[in-house]
Amino acid sequence: TDKGAIKDIPAWSQTGGHEVLKHTEEDGELKFWIKKA
Repeated sequence: TDKGAIKDIPAWSQTGGHEVLKHTEEDGELKFWIKKA
């Protein structure tokens, strides 16, 4: 898992008008919940 994703995914989401609702990390795996614009 790319630790940079914690900052990259929200920035990428905003460029499309989307919203990151939450993110979790479990056993080294990152999961993101994104609300589509």
